[in-house]
Amino acid sequence: MKKSFLYIFLFAFSAFSFSSDQKQERIQKAHDQIVQMKQSVILVRLSDKAPVIKALEEKGMEQRAKAIKARQDALNKEIMLSFSNFNFCEVYFFYSDDSEFLQNKNFSKVQLFQSPDVLAKEVKLDTNFFVADFGMLSNQKEQRIETEQKEKTGISKHKSYKGSDINTSIKCMYLRDHNFNQLESPFPFYVRFHPSPIQSLSHKQVVERMNKQLIRFSSEN
Repeated sequence: MKKSFLYIFLFAFSAFSFSSDQKQERIQKAHDQIVQMKQSVILVRLSDKAPVIKALEEKGMEQRAKAIKARQDALNKEIMLSFSNFNFCEVYFFYSDDSEFLQNKNFSKVQLFQSPDVLAKEVKLDTNFFVADFGMLSNQKEQRIETEQKEKTGISKHKSYKGSDINTSIKCMYLRDHNFNQLESPFPFYVRFHPSPIQSLSHKQVVERMNKQLIRFSSEN
């Protein structure tokens, strides 16, 4: 009986120690990433809807293709202008067609922009960059019956619910590393467009929140 109790105690202690080590590793990783980000650049990925537009044009739907292109061009311009006051680190923009070049480290083929009409010709890329995306962020665990939870460090926190976990998708601005791997908590890696059921943020407001939470997290580390 005593041996069984000892085995259970050792197993529980080992599991706790392993969990504690993992937590410390995540904290250290987030610390290293925020220091690196401050000294590097964020590349904001834009979409030009090229495959959709090409498919519509091939079907003879030129007017619809032009309308989609015009809407996407306006959205991309809005995203770029939203970073006008972002000052945590340098920011440049690229189109999604160049993602493969970035992932394969074929940096000479990546076309970067400083603003809607200005190319960033003098920027020499290496692996010292992070990627910002706008879209649906999957696999954020939420539960069922909503209860209140305070925001911390400017992050729109996961909702706390009673019941079993479910996977959801939420519209966000979120950050990846240079290998396009999504950053993880405790790094403040995303901001929601809808932090509450009755609140909707613009791209500018989302970018401003991201800037503030990066600065705050950096100052705490």
